[in-house]
Amino acid sequence: MRYYLWPVGTKRMLGVTAGPRLDDADDPILPSDLKRSFSDVEAIYGEFEVCPFTLEREGAMRLVCVESAKKLVVKRRPASTKQ
Repeated sequence: MRYYLWPVGTKRMLGVTAGPRLDDADDPILPSDLKRSFSDVEAIYGEFEVCPFTLEREGAMRLVCVESAKKLVVKRRPASTKQ
């Protein structure tokens, strides 16, 4: 499963990985409570502390690991749209 962060108020995405390549996304570095199935989750909002692996470049996804996550709010999908 791949994880992405979308900083609110921006048009950019952060890819959560285990290193400086998107191929490292199969075993991302993130808190253990976030390593679970999210099949019924539409979004998770919160305060994430990230550690960048790559520089920020226009038009490119920045790769990061998640050091910590707090004040999490889980928005679940309605029952009729669960996959």
